[in-house]
Amino acid sequence: MSLSEEFELECAAMGLSLEDRDRELVFELWAENRPRRDALRAQLLEPEAEPFETPGPRAASAPVPFEAPAPSGDELHWKSAAELSGLLARREVSASELTEACLARIELYDRALAAFELTRPESAMRAARAADQAFARGDVAGPLQGIPVACKSFVAARGLPHTAGASSRAHVIAGHDAVLLRNLKSAGAIHFGQVRTHEFGAGMATRDGPRATGRNPWNLDRIPGGSSSGSAVAVASGMVPGAVGTDSAGSVRMPAANCNLVGLKPTFGLVPTGGVHPYAWSLDTMGTLTRTVTDAALYLEGMLGPGCGGRYAAALNTSLKGRIIGVPRRYLWERDDIRADVRADCEAALETLAASGATLRDVRIRGIEWNDAIYTTLISEVYSIHRDGIRRNPDYCGDWFRANTLAGALFTAEDVHRAHRVRRSLAAEFARVFDEVEVLVLPGQAEPATPFSNSFAKALTQPRSQFMRPFNVTGLPAISVPCGFSEEGLPLAINFAGPAYGEITVMSVAHGFERETGFGRLRPDESAWVT
Repeated sequence: MSLSEEFELECAAMGLSLEDRDRELVFELWAENRPRRDALRAQLLEPEAEPFETPGPRAASAPVPFEAPAPSGDELHWKSAAELSGLLARREVSASELTEACLARIELYDRALAAFELTRPESAMRAARAADQAFARGDVAGPLQGIPVACKSFVAARGLPHTAGASSRAHVIAGHDAVLLRNLKSAGAIHFGQVRTHEFGAGMATRDGPRATGRNPWNLDRIPGGSSSGSAVAVASGMVPGAVGTDSAGSVRMPAANCNLVGLKPTFGLVPTGGVHPYAWSLDTMGTLTRTVTDAALYLEGMLGPGCGGRYAAALNTSLKGRIIGVPRRYLWERDDIRADVRADCEAALETLAASGATLRDVRIRGIEWNDAIYTTLISEVYSIHRDGIRRNPDYCGDWFRANTLAGALFTAEDVHRAHRVRRSLAAEFARVFDEVEVLVLPGQAEPATPFSNSFAKALTQPRSQFMRPFNVTGLPAISVPCGFSEEGLPLAINFAGPAYGEITVMSVAHGFERETGFGRLRPDESAWVT
């Protein structure tokens, strides 16, 4: 039986009727994922391999007062949120001045970079003036007071279109803020608006047009990575010091790696997702894109809400001496698809860690290759969420997203259940590994940001996400940190990951590496952004 005949039989068995415009692309996606699905079906599972559950519970830690660092010589728009917090608290700069500076950056460069879907300058200035009045009264909500933030358009913002990157949702106006945005505002952060993303989080990377997904500030012809693309572009270009994204399969860490940023994916379930448009329920995790690790900690505290201030940022330890760091060389380091210059920079990162006093220990993660179970989980959940919309509205989404979604109809209930059992087994294996080491270190990507012209082919094979998706599959915290530049001068990154609710340890190691290297302090050439 030919592959196409097998495909037609499966479609018939699952009751999937395809239009001519969808058949070729759905077949291509089915053929791409078929080996993973068949391998998962053939995997022998122990009876005790139960369906995946959320890691937990979260251990509480005592708040510690945050002390802002000494200001750098950077221009206002390039300063970190932590630096800006100190300047605002000492009233050396006003929230209004900071907001005006950031809005001016957006006005000057967003036409070239396509970071924002919608800005709210009047609202931002009102919030800035209110923050200045609060500072004058000595009424400080926390270190984020007066600090700008932008949110991926998956995050509901009262009175604004809640598009999730889709034109078909342009008429959907949010009636309330998402819980995490409400928490950020309660912490004093100033919401600048919604940034761009791929259609429903899985559409094609698009350079131009009304649904452009953002352009990489380091090279406008390269993708920023997705799907939290606009979040990365806004931060990497100095429009805002921090932005919120979603990470279900690397969607915060990939754009961070491509744009020389810090991308934090916390433990699954730590950050509230109320008011966030779903992508894949059992994977969706809210994360941050910032220029420093300390800023990632500050924005994480803000998203978590009252009572969490000081639990992360002030608790970070920059010393790497004595840290036990696991290096999973098999499968994750020894891969043929890692480009030579990427491998060299990642090996140099290991040398930096060792020279700084960390102990590197080779570890084996049994069953790590089964992190491909994410495809079954991801695509089947995406199909469940969008099936009715696709059936009712022929203009619901673009060809790529529709075909990718319809391919999810070809997974059986047994496929989905087995994927969850594999996730549970892999989570148990990671727990064993983290009894031996504090964190894991692994490459951030197999290659630097690709040209827009290659985005379709790369979307099929996703050569960068194999280093990120194990921590989506298991729900564990992970962070991407700059570690150098490619032969073309494009950013490269290293990843650290840890046990459930081990954010402080993961961020501390990343913070120590950041301090030793300083790659995150380098900036792209702004002259290329002038239109």
